[in-house]
Amino acid sequence: MTELYIELYERNYIQENDVILMHCWVEALKKLNFKFPVLVDDRHPKPSNANCPQKWPHLELFLPADYIHFQKEFSTFLTAFYLFWPHHAANLLLLVDSESREKTQLTKDFLSRTTFTNSSRVALNDPSPNYNGIGHNRQQLLMFWADNFTSAEYVGFADTDTIFTSIVDVQDVFVDGKPVVIGMYVKEKTSGFWTRVSKTTAWILGKEEVMKCMTYFPVVVKTEHLRDMRSYFVRLHGASSFNDVYRQLSFLELQSTVTDEVKRG
Repeated sequence: MTELYIELYERNYIQENDVILMHCWVEALKKLNFKFPVLVDDRHPKPSNANCPQKWPHLELFLPADYIHFQKEFSTFLTAFYLFWPHHAANLLLLVDSESREKTQLTKDFLSRTTFTNSSRVALNDPSPNYNGIGHNRQQLLMFWADNFTSAEYVGFADTDTIFTSIVDVQDVFVDGKPVVIGMYVKEKTSGFWTRVSKTTAWILGKEEVMKCMTYFPVVVKTEHLRDMRSYFVRLHGASSFNDVYRQLSFLELQSTVTDEVKRG
């Protein structure tokens, strides 16, 4: 029934709340040990492995969050994740600022609400001078160093306001053993946040930005490739370490922000 309602929702016959209510109703019946009738369709013979969960590569979703955004956004993320992501492949890692006064409460809330997952855990990250006090740059820096926090073969980057709108299948995330990355090209204006992002991206890559990946989460990469990426940036910019490269990038964005503010008066 839940799958039927999802199909109806995707075709605009019903609303999202209808899907959630149906799912809650089915879950309530399951808790009452209701015996659902067996549906038989002779037109489509059932494969021998139909009841076996599909095998996924070891993927952990990487979620940096502060307490305010967690409180505002995580309930929506979790509802959609619970409905649409296969629970046997659900591995969540929440990154919490070590200096946060709410880190204990945030950890408790997160772990108590993710018991349905295959694994869920919290890691603390320490502040550093490498992002020049810019919050979103701290988040980006954490993602560049994700291999310090996870040993999973693949890491999936997602924001805590991500909403999954349909059932996620392994083929949606991996094709022929490689991650699926979907981006879009957007022509930017001459100023503003996303223009600054494009400029700093071009600086660190040594070439123009190809696409933005903010419309299709998670963005999945092989974890070991992050080390190769950092090494490439160090060689490209002749720096002594990746943190030196990132500190330069963050300073360039800070300069660009100040310039934009001056232009706006």
